[in-house]
Amino acid sequence: MCSAYYSLISTLPGLYLHRTASPKSVVGLVLASYIVASVLVRPFTGFGLDKYGRKTIFIVSLLFYAFVFNGYLVAWTVAVMILVRFIHGLTWGLTTTSNSTVAVDIIPPDKRGQGIGYFGISTTLGMALGPVIGSSIFQHGGYSAMFIAGFIISLASMGMAASMRFTDVVPSRSPEFKFSALFETTTLLPSFNLLLIMITYGGMLSLWHCMGGSWESEILQGFFLFMHAV
Repeated sequence: MCSAYYSLISTLPGLYLHRTASPKSVVGLVLASYIVASVLVRPFTGFGLDKYGRKTIFIVSLLFYAFVFNGYLVAWTVAVMILVRFIHGLTWGLTTTSNSTVAVDIIPPDKRGQGIGYFGISTTLGMALGPVIGSSIFQHGGYSAMFIAGFIISLASMGMAASMRFTDVVPSRSPEFKFSALFETTTLLPSFNLLLIMITYGGMLSLWHCMGGSWESEILQGFFLFMHAV
């Protein structure tokens, strides 16, 4: 799943500039729509996972995440690109929140630190391999091949998720929807700490974007992101 997402990082800005001839500010808006959507949906995803269970939300969100890759094939205007990116961001927020929750559920309490460590490694590997895979496929097959590959990789991820053994987590009482219940105050400090870490990652992406035009190929851009993840 992470490999499919990060395979787009090194190539999507060039797609927007190529198809629409838009200024970089508009390209930034298109890219930001993905993040905004994923942030907006996460609190509601947590509520849904507690109320309706993990398996259905996780697998269905992965299925939609896979199929949205096909939307890039017909995204020839800025408005359509923003719409596709926003929908993809919603599905990304659903899948990543569900995936993390399922991981915590199935890891034995006495091995939780070790299990979360391995889970984090898989995410980092996706960050490392995704840009290289995406850049390589783009070099040999173009944008269409890259999006189809993302679709296939995401479907494979859904198949693996469907084969998992999910732990039934029954809340002590059925959650009631309230906006105040969407935010857990005990998570504020760890969340702020992660925010600071991701700000540095965003700065690195800005550096990569500014330098991208001076590199000879998309593969070099992907290798830059690979070395950062490693």
